[in-house]
Amino acid sequence: MSLSSLFKGNKTNSSQLMQQMMKVVVDAADGNLENRVTHIPDDGSDNSKFAWAINDLLDQTEAFMRDAESTIDCAANGKTYRHPYSSGLHGVFKNTAQGLSKATSSISAGYETKIHGEMSHSFSKLGGGVAGGLSVVQTNISDAQQSAKEIADVANQTAVESSKSLQSVIDISQR
Repeated sequence: MSLSSLFKGNKTNSSQLMQQMMKVVVDAADGNLENRVTHIPDDGSDNSKFAWAINDLLDQTEAFMRDAESTIDCAANGKTYRHPYSSGLHGVFKNTAQGLSKATSSISAGYETKIHGEMSHSFSKLGGGVAGGLSVVQTNISDAQQSAKEIADVANQTAVESSKSLQSVIDISQR
């Protein structure tokens, strides 16, 4: 084997690696984040470092995008327990995931406030709300006053009848 064939082979491998990296990057630019550079030589070359960097970038981008999409979908459907995971992410990916987590917490708090408001509104409608409750109390007081008046009238009538009976007893005893 000649020395020139070794260099030619490395050049061919390097060219194939560059073509594969180009395809993976073009696919990623088209929104396909699933492809990765494979069969990366462990030779410490700039091309192999570049290939690993492309794969790491795609790993972080794909993980972040899927996690963010899932978190947003859950929050939009009132499932406020889902938060993005920032572990394993670096730089802006990590910062944005943490910011999204805070935003999800705010959405959660807003959703809970909305639910409390709806419940309060529903409870206020039961029995006519506060005004309805006061009306019931007022009616009960009025009914109680009417009953007390009727009792007083009956008591007065009983007293009159009792006085008449007493007078009759006195009249009979004096005869």
